[in-house]
Amino acid sequence: KKKKKKKKKIMEFEIVPNERLGEYELGTTITQIITKLQTKHTNRKDIEIIYHQKKPLSRDIQIKIEQDGIILNFEPDQQRLKMIEMIDMTKIKLIYHETEIRKGLSTIYKQFGPTHKGEYTNEGNYLLTYPGITFEFDIPKEVLELAKEMDQPIEFPKPHFTPNCKRILLYYGKTYKEKSLPETIKHQEFVQVRLGKGITIGKTKRIEFGDTPQDILLTLGVPDSIYYKPKNGMSIHTMMREGIKNQTMESKKKTLLFDEPGVDYFYNYNLLGLDVMFDGSSHAIRKMILHTNFPGSKDFNAYNKCNFKIDYNEFHKDLNGHFGPSTNVSEIRKKLDQHFTKQEPLVGSDTLNDNPFGGTKYYSYPSCIIEALQSDYINSVTLFQ
Repeated sequence: KKKKKKKKKIMEFEIVPNERLGEYELGTTITQIITKLQTKHTNRKDIEIIYHQKKPLSRDIQIKIEQDGIILNFEPDQQRLKMIEMIDMTKIKLIYHETEIRKGLSTIYKQFGPTHKGEYTNEGNYLLTYPGITFEFDIPKEVLELAKEMDQPIEFPKPHFTPNCKRILLYYGKTYKEKSLPETIKHQEFVQVRLGKGITIGKTKRIEFGDTPQDILLTLGVPDSIYYKPKNGMSIHTMMREGIKNQTMESKKKTLLFDEPGVDYFYNYNLLGLDVMFDGSSHAIRKMILHTNFPGSKDFNAYNKCNFKIDYNEFHKDLNGHFGPSTNVSEIRKKLDQHFTKQEPLVGSDTLNDNPFGGTKYYSYPSCIIEALQSDYINSVTLFQ
């Protein structure tokens, strides 16, 4: 007997224009989305990340979920979910106001209302747009010209023909041409760097070289994890928030103080894109590492993008302007090399071995080291005194 093929389970999503598709909420960071996918779909191999390798800021970063016929589009600079495409209506079930969305143009009109005439594209498609959502229909060439003359083409001039929706765009804005990131999302705070001194997160959170773990706990709260460097190499000691959230501040301080003398250790703040390294003997901050989370980096998805800003006059009083996580390293070098000896970069052997996109390069300047990706963008900035 032939075994019956198992029918693939069709996923059901509630669709809310201007807001979300199921649990995929517009404005969410790419790190949060990937973590969610990894948690819920550990064995799936149909999820693909698409980006421009050489010019990562030139186009959206996309996560394609083949089985569900969904493409998640992320604005490349802020790395937040900007638009959701549903490209195969046979693979998903969409619910709007507790009613399933059917593919036919006439049924969509009934659910959403024929508020205005749609738009025809050069490719022969018909776009029906409402605030936060656009439906795309494929129109046969033989009826396209006649259809364009109709005010509201609920039924097209061909016997028994009503076009079916082939793609849906979900976004924040009045139309797909005016889409933007949601105004309600909490944008990541700026991190102002003061070379040799420390950083300021937002307007009030200051971290200085020489601060202790207690100082950092009071300023930033409990870290996502702690890394330390024993003699046999780098290891990880995870400190989950859940396990200590009910402790008093005093007990948290005792728990998070590293108790192996002489071993340097890091507090990781993944949502801030920040690592803070403490001296194992003095328990004072020695280094801070700011991460950019560019695709192609060995650290991709380990951190949110750190939205830092470093003024050039921190390096030399005659320099103007500033740079951040989206600045080309060649542009930074051109500016700084006016006042500092031009140098050959060091190539990170660990990134060369582990990364199929090639090793990163390190450029050293006063009080900081800039790690550059092959794409000429920053992977990380290490700060020290």
